[in-house]
Amino acid sequence: MRQASDRVQIGGIPELVKDKIRGLIFEPGNADELASSIKYLLDNPELKKDMGLNAKKFLQVEMNSERHYVQLMNVYKKVLGAYRR
Repeated sequence: MRQASDRVQIGGIPELVKDKIRGLIFEPGNADELASSIKYLLDNPELKKDMGLNAKKFLQVEMNSERHYVQLMNVYKKVLGAYRR
């Protein structure tokens, strides 16, 4: 079974973990928000399961190695194209 997760709102994390869709977002250093997020997950086991499944699907589709390779090759092609000019 997949579990939803709490994630702090820094860097690119909010783009990866959509609040209440693939997990929960809370402000860094805010213990009350963290506690509230944990309680929310404990009180909503079905939602927790759904968020975990959503996160798994997102990773399989959007963050897989093939997609990463294609995106990386596109960056290399842009850089090489600009260098050759």
